[in-house]
Amino acid sequence: ATVLGVDKLKMFDVISGDDVKAMLDQQQLKDALSCDSSSCLAEWGGALDARYMLNGKASKAGSGMRISLTLLDVYEAKAIA
Repeated sequence: ATVLGVDKLKMFDVISGDDVKAMLDQQQLKDALSCDSSSCLAEWGGALDARYMLNGKASKAGSGMRISLTLLDVYEAKAIA
């Protein structure tokens, strides 16, 4: 839903997680999924020639879900929102 929502803005070329998985072999993907620091995500964003990356986590919160998203500026290697 996030990928579709951002794509509808028509402000960015969106690459989904599935697109990224198709670009990487399984070992690289395994290493990437354990990456959650801004500098590590910036390296992956640079490899994908992306200016921004959206990183997210979902967890159960009571009877609902909690979704946390972070927008990373790859060029600056820092979270901006």
